[in-house]
Parts: sequence; C-alpha cells; structure tokens
Amino acid sequence: MKKSISLFAALLVAVGTLAVSGCATSHDEDPIVDLSSFYLRGNMNNWANDSLDDGKMTANADGSYSIVYTAKAAIDEFAIANSGWSVKYCNGTEVAPDGTGVSLESGGGNAKVTGQTPGNSYKMTVKPSSTSVSVKVELAGSNVPDFYILDTETGMNKMDYDGTEYSYTFTASGTSESLVVWSKDKYYKGTVAYAKENPTEATLTANDDVSTVVVNTLEANLPVKLILTVKDSTVSAKAQIAIPDHFKVVMTFKDCTTEKVSFNSNISWGGVKAGKWSVDETVFDNAAKEANLVGGKLTFYVSKDYDVSSTWVAAQAPEGANFKFEATVGSGTADGGLWYKLPLDQDTVEITYYDDQIK
Repeated sequence: MKKSISLFAALLVAVGTLAVSGCATSHDEDPIVDLSSFYLRGNMNNWANDSLDDGKMTANADGSYSIVYTAKAAIDEFAIANSGWSVKYCNGTEVAPDGTGVSLESGGGNAKVTGQTPGNSYKMTVKPSSTSVSVKVELAGSNVPDFYILDTETGMNKMDYDGTEYSYTFTASGTSESLVVWSKDKYYKGTVAYAKENPTEATLTANDDVSTVVVNTLEANLPVKLILTVKDSTVSAKAQIAIPDHFKVVMTFKDCTTEKVSFNSNISWGGVKAGKWSVDETVFDNAAKEANLVGGKLTFYVSKDYDVSSTWVAAQAPEGANFKFEATVGSGTADGGLWYKLPLDQDTVEITYYDDQIK
C-alpha cells in the first residue's frame, strides 16, 4: 500500500465557581446500586442547584449512566449525588478526561475533573457497583477530532471512534503496510509493530508534509486493526489482529502431568481456507513447538471464513464442527483428536482439555 506524495497532495486538494453544596466528611447513608435518582452535581452545572434536571443522567443499555456537560474551568469539582445529598460519591478523587475509569467511593471531599479546556464539551459516564461508582470522562461532540486514512483508490476513509479509541481495519498485502493518517491538516508519522494481542503503543508525530504510519511484522492476507488514542496533544498507535473476523481460541489444560506435548502438524482445521489461520508461536518454548501443559494454555486464532465443501476433512468432521485438536505425547501417536464447533456469535472460545484426553 505504497502511495506517492504527489497523489495524496492531489487528493487533499479534492476532498471556577465556589460550591454552595458538596461532599461533606459526615456519615453517609448506605450506598445503593441504582443510580436512576442520582445526578451530576458540580461546578460545571452550579451543583444542579438551579434545577436537578441540569445534572440528570441518561441510562445506557450496559447499566451505566451518562451526561454531557460544558467545562467551566480547567478543574471542575463535582459529586454524583442524590437530590438531598444524603448519598454522594466523590471522596476527593481526581478524574482525567482521557476515558480512563476511576472508582469513586462514598463520602469524603469533592471529586475533581482535571486537565479540561474551559468551554469544551465532555461526556461523563458513571457505572455503579455495590459500594462505589466508576466514572470516566472524555471529549464529546464537536471537540472530538476526526481521523482519516487517505487512499488514492478509496479516498478519505474516516476512522471509527467508540468514545475512547479510533480504529481502522485493513487486510495486509505483505509484511508491512504504509498508511497515510490525516487529521486537522496534519499528517502523522511513526512505526508500529503488529502483535496479535497486547501490542505496544508507538507515539506518532504530526507533520505538515505527507507522512506515513508504517505497520510492520505482518503476514499477507492478515486482517489488521490499527488503533489510535489521543491524550492531550499526544497521538499514539498500535496494531493488532482484527478479532471480529477471527476466533481467538484459548485451550486450558487441567490436571496435566505430562511435561511436554507436541502440537506440530497435529491441528486439523475443518474447512478453513488456506492461509486463513495461524498458531501463536509465542506460547511455545522452542522451535519444535512444544508447549508446557502443566497448568498451561494454548492460544491460537482461526478465521470465521469457512468453506467445507471441498476440503478433505469435511467428510470426517461431525456436523457443524470446525476443527480437530490432536495431541501427541513424546514419541507416541496422536490421540485421534477432539472435534470442536466454534460459535459464530462469539469472538473468544474457551476450551478445557483434560489430562485423560491426552493418550
């Protein structure tokens, strides 16, 4: 995906008030989980003293509540409290507007949202637990910058944004990809090392001239998700497998007394198209792909793109089965294998493999 600077240049041508109420240090009533009668009460909305509706939060499907407010100052004090202040969550905790969840205990001093830009809109999301609430704050509305992947064939591709991260999914054409990332008249440059899980973030630099973000350590035909995060003025990137297109299979081994079990050439895939699956070799401790199964786990990924009509294993597989796992102990023979069906409505499949299944 190598793009010339001239082509992209042409593409771009085309296209602080004091609180009168707050958290006291006196004894609170027992906290409750239901937050339907609780409000955001803080400096940003005059502590909801003018009207409780100013702090009314909207219930979300996941059990959380959210509200969008306008920052009055760089630091706004607040509490999550009921109408009479008999129960409030604050406890002097500081919350940064970067989407990181922070736990607020009941009582104590006012909580604070720090590092805000006065006049900007922020979204606060509150999720209850038995004795506390989790609060996260992030930019909202027009204050959230848009990021694009620029391509001479498909134009400006807006990255998806979930309130915390930007993402863009692509299929690798080789061992590396060069992506043009653009936002607010700036190009971003950096090198990102792909990893199936827990990838390392790399800091990107903003440039006036056309630049690229290079994603390396890839494999051809691999579905990859590029993820961007923005904190203050720092833009970071990481790249990992696009899990929605793949199953992550985690095999946990219970009561295994065998020291080593070899998996080399003993994973048969029912109808998986060539080149669409891979074993994560980081779980193996040597080139022979031997895994220590004493309390160990085997993790691998397999595509959801199946076609069993013309594969040799189709006739052997039970109806609906997707793959067979065989274990070979030492110099012995394979155990005949266990067939598994991968549910299409899940991204992660957990399987327990017991010692008596390894012959």
